[in-house]
Amino acid sequence: MNAAFLERAMHEAGELASLPQTLAEVLRVLRDERSSADQLALVLIKDPPLTAKVLRMANSPIYGIGQRIGSMIQAIRVLGDRQVTALALSATVYDLTQDWSSSLDRMRFWRHSLETAIASRMIGESLGRKSTEELFLAGLLHDLGLLVLGKMEPQEFARIWNEAGRESEVVEMEVQLWGTTHAEIGGYLLRKWHLPETICQPVDQHHDGAILDKAEPDLVASQILMLGHMISKFRIVPEKGILNADALLAMESLRLTLGIPAEQLVDIEKELTSTTMAEADYLEMNIGTIDDLLLEANRLLFEQSIAVERLANENRRLRRRLQKQHADTESVT
Repeated sequence: MNAAFLERAMHEAGELASLPQTLAEVLRVLRDERSSADQLALVLIKDPPLTAKVLRMANSPIYGIGQRIGSMIQAIRVLGDRQVTALALSATVYDLTQDWSSSLDRMRFWRHSLETAIASRMIGESLGRKSTEELFLAGLLHDLGLLVLGKMEPQEFARIWNEAGRESEVVEMEVQLWGTTHAEIGGYLLRKWHLPETICQPVDQHHDGAILDKAEPDLVASQILMLGHMISKFRIVPEKGILNADALLAMESLRLTLGIPAEQLVDIEKELTSTTMAEADYLEMNIGTIDDLLLEANRLLFEQSIAVERLANENRRLRRRLQKQHADTESVT
């Protein structure tokens, strides 16, 4: 880890390195075990636009409350302080980064981030995890380091994403160039915000292949985020080639380590696109139109079907070659 580079990254992050006063106060209140729902509500209502957004999200069908939430104190009592804080932080970070210049397609960036957040939350729920809002936040913020790198090193950053064929190659090139990765920059930034380690550590480790098969309680949140990231269909930059054997093996290793039945993971993947579309609307995130998302999903399915057919043809050719070799060997003997 390049400590000097990380500090420069925080300087380049500017306003993102120090959250707006309202949200910083929200996080301070949340960390104080003596604080109450009333105190948290009093801080949030100082920011009327943020309050309006949180109430709109709290009243969405996604949470299935079955009653109209008309005040911040009611939202906190019904949804919980952590869920309300997650909504407030999501809205704030999205707004803060909208004006940043970057070679990344911002719409695709948030599309992937939101889908990863939802996937991580759903995986956590399937495993009976309690703090799934922290998994959601880790997923939503897991690639913030990319925005910071794109801002501080625009030319080199654009070159990396243009040259790399896969995301794993991007990470390798980041280490070679800067001695750190976008994952570490993201984790470092979240610690500057004083977010809990249950959010910072998964962001730090979401590209760490060393944790794939380690059955350790402290790594479960990181493994969930890693798997949520892997099953996201909507990548920030489309990868060159669909079926990556190493990625498929990594996904299977994570699934087995976490103890998720294969059919359950398939069900989560089936729900991701529609849920992402619905939640983007209530979070007021521009991730593209429904037609954009369906077109992208159909393109991915088409490319995957071609890749599967090519793999099947290659397997058939290999099988025929092995059979011929076996037959030739028997004829010689």
